[in-house]
Amino acid sequence: MEQARQLRANGRRGWLLVFLALGVLVVAISAVALLALLLAWPETFDSGASTATKRRLVGTWAGANGVTIQLRADGTARSRSAKTQPEISYFEWSASEDEFIVFMGRRETRTRRTIQRLVTGGGTADRYEIVGLTADQLEVRDKASGHRLLFTRTSDPVLDDAP
Repeated sequence: MEQARQLRANGRRGWLLVFLALGVLVVAISAVALLALLLAWPETFDSGASTATKRRLVGTWAGANGVTIQLRADGTARSRSAKTQPEISYFEWSASEDEFIVFMGRRETRTRRTIQRLVTGGGTADRYEIVGLTADQLEVRDKASGHRLLFTRTSDPVLDDAP
């Protein structure tokens, strides 16, 4: 009888340790996921100063190289090139007062890319300095290459209809 009671007590302790280990694992995974989210979507935590710039950037822009991009208010974007890329590409964007950032890939894949960036040290975004922004023109400078790109406001029904 005493042995049976001791076996039950040991069994309960074993289950308690299993549940405790699972709880610690869930907390650790949640912390890593939260860190990945904070790194993947830094634009969520932008200051209010960048809001006006973002509003001015929303719209459809045609580049001198034939690329048309459409920046949407929700931070998503579409692009296509009538010359080289008739299919639509999807990406995300953010901006501060003097910087325009392009995150390649959809939101679902960005968390994975952010984790890869943390592991490998590689970048996940293209960064551009906003050189000039008017109602009709946007000029940016690629921070990596130094090349300047000029865009003018336009319309594109194909991008308008893209999901």
